[in-house]
Amino acid sequence: MVKKYWRKLWAPVLITILMLIVLIGYLFAFLFVGTVYYAFNGSALLPVLFCLCICGGCGVSVFVLWERIKEIESGEEDDISQY
Repeated sequence: MVKKYWRKLWAPVLITILMLIVLIGYLFAFLFVGTVYYAFNGSALLPVLFCLCICGGCGVSVFVLWERIKEIESGEEDDISQY
């Protein structure tokens, strides 16, 4: 099964991995900035909100990849024809 769909799956998987690497890098940067911001201002609300948004972006990208894999396995590769 994996060999049959691998040619169609490599691009979405690669893009998702690259996006997760970038988002996790942003997460670590915001965590570092958040600790510095908290040390000087005492408020952690803004860095926590940024981190939650980034974690949400990671979750959404993994969900979209999962949906794309199911779409390719079911044979619905051209989803524009549905509209």
